[in-house]
Amino acid sequence: MDDSSPLLSPPFPRPHQKRWEKKQGADFIECDAVFTRDCALVCRHDADLSRSTDAAPKFGASKSRTREIDGVTFERGVFAADLTLAEFRTLRARQAKAETLGRTREFDGLFPLVTLDEFAKFAARVPVDGGGRRWNDTSSSLSPSPPLPRRVVGVHVEAKHPLWHSETLPHCASDPAAMVEAVATVLQRHGFASRLERPSSDFKTDPRWLRAPTFLQCFEPGALAEAHRRRGNGDRGVAEGVPLVQLVDDGRLVVPGGAAWWPPSADDGRGGGAGPLTFADLLSDAGLERVAGYAHAIGPSVAQVLDFPQGRGGGIAAGDDDESVAAFSSLVPRAAKHELAVHAYTLRDDLVNLDRFKRIGQGAEREAEALFSGARVEGAFSDHPARSARLAREERERRRKGSSFVKRES
Repeated sequence: MDDSSPLLSPPFPRPHQKRWEKKQGADFIECDAVFTRDCALVCRHDADLSRSTDAAPKFGASKSRTREIDGVTFERGVFAADLTLAEFRTLRARQAKAETLGRTREFDGLFPLVTLDEFAKFAARVPVDGGGRRWNDTSSSLSPSPPLPRRVVGVHVEAKHPLWHSETLPHCASDPAAMVEAVATVLQRHGFASRLERPSSDFKTDPRWLRAPTFLQCFEPGALAEAHRRRGNGDRGVAEGVPLVQLVDDGRLVVPGGAAWWPPSADDGRGGGAGPLTFADLLSDAGLERVAGYAHAIGPSVAQVLDFPQGRGGGIAAGDDDESVAAFSSLVPRAAKHELAVHAYTLRDDLVNLDRFKRIGQGAEREAEALFSGARVEGAFSDHPARSARLAREERERRRKGSSFVKRES
């Protein structure tokens, strides 16, 4: 984490809060992109719309079907891939898993769904801090960074299930990389891309990127690596001028399309022989070295960055000392050895996360303090951007004064 790490925020209630987002202090806003049947890129966390929209009651059995995506079976779902854009626009957002997460349903049905084009168009019109703060400034000086030309809120977009989309909608994406390129093209159209004068340039030194910063993330290394290769411009971690982030799931899970990207061999550096490629393999030193060939950063979960002391039932261990909230895994420094930054997901206080905390309301704050002060990630996603932004500001001030809130455990 540098001196002014960004807070990366999904809109809340998901996914529509334009004026709210603008006031919360997030440096970036985030969305996931999926295809409709007629190849429109739309903002949805899940390809199955039945949990987060009113698609099931609206379309009933006429659009309901069972599909398997990345090894997970979705029964009787309504999928964006089976709807036209016109049908998609008739839907309204609902809070997914509200009871499990402890979130309100008071906003259900109030918000229409948006396309990726509309999302990027909106972000391109939202100024941040009067257009002056340089989020990646690593200076420890108390003097403010030189003002940039009008700066807008950044966007951090995930290309969702590229392999599945290429198999299900080949007319929209001929292969997984084509979906990544399609997402990057939309962002580029709204000014969210780097225009580097020479292949060796760092995108963070490019004034155009700094005015409209962006990242494109995905769980599928093959899609990102191939999209990067096709550019052929030598910019590490850039596809269509958009820096790439390799998302990382639970280490036990198989990487979608991983075998084709990293075929097993007698000496593959994975330590797993000829078995399927897992995300744990991706986080090995050999895996990080391969990721560094195309990505600027990795995107692990908060739990993969912070090792909270465990109590009974998996909860955080009870004790008298609340100051020592976490130990830090080796992931951030190991990634740094390969010149990979870390963007961790997601800071939140949902009920489903309470098994990691001793009491309600402390989850996101305690994790944010640990991430900002100790783990030094470059960025963190937050469902509570105002609170996380405040903690980030406080940590920056502590650093300037030579102190830190969270100390590394011995």
